Amino acid sequence: MQSNSSSPSGNETSKELNPKDYLYDIVVEKGENLPKADIGGRIDGFIVLNFSVSKTSLKKKNKSNSKDEYKKRLKEIEEKEKRNEECESVERSCQTKAVMNNYNPIWNSRFILHHLTKETVLVELFDYDKLSENDYIGKIEVNLSEFGQSFVDSPAPLTLSEKYKDQRQNLQLPTEIFFSFGKIFTLNKIKRIITERGITDIEIDTKKRTVIKSLKNDGLDGSFFAIKYNDDYTVDFVVMSTDPNNVLYISSEEGYSKKFLAKVKREEEEFDLFGKKVKYCMVMKKIPLINPLSLFSLRKLYASSKYTLDSITTPRGWKGKLSYFQATLILKETFFIDIDERILMDEEGFIISIKDQIKTSEIAVYPKMGSPYWMALVEGKENAIILYDNGRKFDDIKDWITSKVYAQLEYPVIHKDVTLLFFEEDPDFQYKLLVDLIPYIE
Repeated sequence: MQSNSSSPSGNETSKELNPKDYLYDIVVEKGENLPKADIGGRIDGFIVLNFSVSKTSLKKKNKSNSKDEYKKRLKEIEEKEKRNEECESVERSCQTKAVMNNYNPIWNSRFILHHLTKETVLVELFDYDKLSENDYIGKIEVNLSEFGQSFVDSPAPLTLSEKYKDQRQNLQLPTEIFFSFGKIFTLNKIKRIITERGITDIEIDTKKRTVIKSLKNDGLDGSFFAIKYNDDYTVDFVVMSTDPNNVLYISSEEGYSKKFLAKVKREEEEFDLFGKKVKYCMVMKKIPLINPLSLFSLRKLYASSKYTLDSITTPRGWKGKLSYFQATLILKETFFIDIDERILMDEEGFIISIKDQIKTSEIAVYPKMGSPYWMALVEGKENAIILYDNGRKFDDIKDWITSKVYAQLEYPVIHKDVTLLFFEEDPDFQYKLLVDLIPYIE
């Protein structure tokens, strides 16, 4: 398995990469080229993750919001951790469901690990047998500390048992298990950082298990971000703009099953989020527990990097010169995410946001600066996207736009199964969508 991001080095590694300081989010995505496991030539494969956890949980409730009380509590925790440096650990395991009779199974199973005593996970592949003991097929030991903050859909080649080495469907290729992985600091770790650095613009609500930071000092008046630690050890992020109804919402739980697009809530369907009434949100696709060090922005490429649509799409597609935008993640630590997002802006004020393998009935439209529209969402069940662009009619585009994306566009706006929703322009809207979440963590 190869990392798409690097881990910190030197003293920082030994200081920061303590397994107990993190929540780990692991998704067992799929397997490829599994061997035949029985006489009938089939395999009913499932994956087992084996790991070590601390026998003594250091998780304690802080009943006081007083800084002095918290410093006292922090000292107690540190002393206890020091005494438990070689704390007793116990072995634990979790497993996916078996996928029956499939050499390329898709498990899509997600696990949240916490209180680990080491960052190594033993991954084992078994063949499920209903009437006898499950057959051991192969294994690989994965060291999570090698992967920085995250990797997405990364393959791990298994070391197969001798019995099954020659039973692969394709003997030229290894048997691989694909994972996505991410980690984020625990609430206690963030509390320590805040206390140690004397940060005053961070608010911690221990009862609600939230961390909220004002962004006014960063020139974003009225903005804030929040992190919520759920009881099931998942984490939610919220970034709110100057418009109290404009929320960019990232949920690690929802991020695996939902597409990266704006989700619109009508006025009568407002819901509460951190005490604010919100109407719509944006869910990021397939991001395992983004470390709160990230800056997500839309940056315009250099003038020399501008493209015409003819150069990046089929000649039958759009005509005319467009500015080319790319969504970029800029982080305090090296980080990788496989969204493969390309955004095309036309001269009439729309940014057409094309996502990685989106359904052809889903597309999000963002505004160009100065546009009379702030955000629009086209959504429908039919295999077509309807997009208005100065009365022009687009031919069907059936080729890849970025090598991964397929879309079909046509005119006019009205369609029985498609809704185009516009919102008033946010005067403070910038190409920057998310702000630097926790800039004080280096």
